[in-house]
Amino acid sequence: MSEETEIKQHNEWVEKQKATTEASVCSNGLLGCPFCGGKVRWCGDDPENPHDCHHINCPDCEYNFDLNNDQVQYACNLDSAKLEVTRVWNKRAG
Repeated sequence: MSEETEIKQHNEWVEKQKATTEASVCSNGLLGCPFCGGKVRWCGDDPENPHDCHHINCPDCEYNFDLNNDQVQYACNLDSAKLEVTRVWNKRAG
Protein backbone atom coordinates (compact mmCIF):
# COMPACT_ATOMS: atom_id res chain seq x y z
CA MET A 1 0.00 0.00 0.00
CA SER A 2 1.37 3.37 -0.93
CA GLU A 3 1.94 6.11 1.62
CA GLU A 4 -0.64 8.27 -0.15
CA THR A 5 -3.27 5.51 0.18
CA GLU A 6 -2.43 5.04 3.87
CA ILE A 7 -2.80 8.77 4.51
CA LYS A 8 -6.11 8.85 2.66
CA GLN A 9 -7.44 5.89 4.66
CA HIS A 10 -6.26 7.46 7.91
CA ASN A 11 -7.95 10.77 7.08
CA GLU A 12 -11.19 8.96 6.20
CA TRP A 13 -11.03 7.10 9.53
CA VAL A 14 -10.46 10.38 11.43
CA GLU A 15 -13.46 11.99 9.72
CA LYS A 16 -15.64 8.97 10.50
CA GLN A 17 -14.61 9.13 14.15
CA LYS A 18 -15.41 12.85 14.33
CA ALA A 19 -18.82 12.31 12.73
CA THR A 20 -19.61 9.40 15.05
CA THR A 21 -18.58 11.36 18.12
CA GLU A 22 -20.45 14.51 17.12
CA ALA A 23 -23.58 12.51 16.34
CA SER A 24 -23.60 10.84 19.71
CA VAL A 25 -23.75 13.72 22.16
CA CYS A 26 -25.68 12.34 25.08
CA SER A 27 -28.52 14.07 26.90
CA ASN A 28 -26.15 14.47 29.87
CA GLY A 29 -23.89 16.77 27.82
CA LEU A 30 -21.13 14.19 27.41
CA LEU A 31 -19.76 13.39 23.98
CA GLY A 32 -20.10 9.79 22.88
CA CYS A 33 -17.42 7.20 23.48
CA PRO A 34 -14.33 7.92 21.37
CA PHE A 35 -13.68 4.18 21.02
CA CYS A 36 -17.03 2.74 19.92
CA GLY A 37 -19.27 5.80 19.45
CA GLY A 38 -21.68 4.57 22.13
CA LYS A 39 -23.61 6.82 24.46
CA VAL A 40 -21.81 7.21 27.77
CA ARG A 41 -23.17 7.89 31.24
CA TRP A 42 -21.97 8.74 34.70
CA CYS A 43 -21.28 5.39 36.36
CA GLY A 44 -23.46 6.50 39.28
CA ASP A 45 -26.41 6.68 36.86
CA ASP A 46 -26.30 2.91 36.44
CA PRO A 47 -29.87 1.83 37.25
CA GLU A 48 -28.59 -1.35 38.88
CA ASN A 49 -26.14 0.51 41.13
CA PRO A 50 -27.07 4.19 41.59
CA HIS A 51 -24.52 6.21 43.56
CA ASP A 52 -22.65 9.53 43.63
CA CYS A 53 -19.43 9.51 41.63
CA HIS A 54 -17.56 11.32 38.85
CA HIS A 55 -16.53 8.35 36.66
CA ILE A 56 -17.76 8.09 33.06
CA ASN A 57 -18.77 4.67 31.73
CA CYS A 58 -19.58 3.36 28.25
CA PRO A 59 -22.04 0.48 28.59
CA ASP A 60 -21.36 -0.62 24.98
CA CYS A 61 -17.59 -1.24 25.14
CA GLU A 62 -17.23 -1.02 28.94
CA TYR A 63 -14.65 1.78 28.76
CA ASN A 64 -14.31 3.70 32.04
CA PHE A 65 -12.87 7.18 32.45
CA ASP A 66 -11.96 9.34 35.40
CA LEU A 67 -9.35 11.90 36.24
CA ASN A 68 -6.73 11.09 38.80
CA ASN A 69 -7.09 12.51 42.30
CA ASP A 70 -4.60 15.32 41.61
CA GLN A 71 -6.83 16.62 38.82
CA VAL A 72 -10.06 16.70 40.84
CA GLN A 73 -8.72 17.29 44.35
CA TYR A 74 -9.48 21.01 44.20
CA ALA A 75 -13.15 20.33 43.46
CA CYS A 76 -15.17 21.35 46.48
CA ASN A 77 -18.12 19.09 45.68
CA LEU A 78 -19.37 16.40 43.30
CA ASP A 79 -20.87 18.91 40.86
CA SER A 80 -17.59 20.78 40.39
CA ALA A 81 -15.71 17.48 40.02
CA LYS A 82 -18.19 16.41 37.31
CA LEU A 83 -17.72 19.73 35.51
CA GLU A 84 -13.96 19.17 35.35
CA VAL A 85 -14.35 15.54 34.24
CA THR A 86 -16.87 16.66 31.57
CA ARG A 87 -14.50 19.36 30.32
CA VAL A 88 -11.65 16.87 29.91
CA TRP A 89 -13.87 14.09 28.49
CA ASN A 90 -15.41 16.36 25.85
CA LYS A 91 -12.03 17.72 24.76
CA ARG A 92 -11.08 15.82 21.64
CA ALA A 93 -7.70 15.86 19.96
CA GLY A 94 -7.95 17.87 16.82
